[in-house]
Amino acid sequence: MSKPMRTKSSAIIAAIVGVGGVATALILGIDRGGAGASEAPGALSYPRGPHGGRLLTDSTLQLDVTIYETGVPPQFRIYPFDSDSKPLAPADVDLQVELHRLGGRVDRIAFRPEADYLRGDAVVEEPHSFDVKVMARRGARQSAWAYSQIEGKVQLGADQRHSAGIVLDTVGPRRMTTILELPGEVKADDTRRAHVVARVRGVVTEVLKKEGDQVRKGEVLAVLNSRELAEAKGGYLAAESRVGFNRATLDREESLWKKKISAEREYREAKRALQEAELAQRLAAQTLLVLGVAPGTLPDLATAPPGDLARHEIRSPLGGTVTERSITVGESVTADESLFVVADLSSVWVDIAVYASDLASVHRGQEATVRSTDLDSEVSGRVSYFGPLVGQETRAATA
Repeated sequence: MSKPMRTKSSAIIAAIVGVGGVATALILGIDRGGAGASEAPGALSYPRGPHGGRLLTDSTLQLDVTIYETGVPPQFRIYPFDSDSKPLAPADVDLQVELHRLGGRVDRIAFRPEADYLRGDAVVEEPHSFDVKVMARRGARQSAWAYSQIEGKVQLGADQRHSAGIVLDTVGPRRMTTILELPGEVKADDTRRAHVVARVRGVVTEVLKKEGDQVRKGEVLAVLNSRELAEAKGGYLAAESRVGFNRATLDREESLWKKKISAEREYREAKRALQEAELAQRLAAQTLLVLGVAPGTLPDLATAPPGDLARHEIRSPLGGTVTERSITVGESVTADESLFVVADLSSVWVDIAVYASDLASVHRGQEATVRSTDLDSEVSGRVSYFGPLVGQETRAATA
């Protein structure tokens, strides 16, 4: 299929890591931050509160920070305690949390009292990996904490990355390529294809080429026996004979006139008759050339066997491949009947259907790749023509 291309610029700020075939044993730490979370061997550890969340403490306040997502979208539920680990009324604590995500995004979450905890007013969107800032106020006392929430992260050493085939790199701005995949049909180049006709009526006596044969320019494809051609050749020979006769007459009359034996008028009539005969010969020769007789064969017509006068050789007008043949031996053909189609397939066209939605993306001179899945091959080219009209039924233009 034909695929015409367009480009657009995009700045990508990320580190792309390809991880393949890494065993689950490489996961060093996963923090769900929710109630009931448990620590696997080797997991990152931190103090936990009575509700299974991360326990934040200072001299006057403790917060048990959990992410609750059982039957509801993920939400913060934070349980307050005093310095002696006694529960506090949620209304006694003003609380705000900031989630600093990759790429600079900051989610700010406010809280309101509910049951024995403070519930966040926003959904904690996935992924649950971010830097957390917690700001709390109880009475006149303010508290603040900061930590990193880790979920599903993999920590690998240099040797582990090397053995897993992982390469780290920083991606910067670059030109991105968008590829259009469009259906197309391969056709012979119309400027390199010829329909070969007989030019005269006749009967096929030989067929020398068939479909798929390679031919050179001027090579004989078939032979006809044509009475029409024989008559045209006979007319040329007759005209040639008259030229010879009139030239001899002119030579004789010129000699007699110079010797003052005959009148000048007879000499001039003989000269005019030669000129008319030469004109008739040129017209007869032109007729043969139009019928496909090679110019170099005209001088030999007078000595050719009588049977050759009706012989008409159909020759290829260009080098290429015979793609069509429509005659057999013994068949009668007309002058304008197409007998062969010869195409130079060294360069071909591909007609591409460009849908209305893609019209703005295709233009003349654009690079394109033609790919055949059946032949498992592809070649490159350029768009040389782009039709301005969209078909009513197909809703596509032709490129």
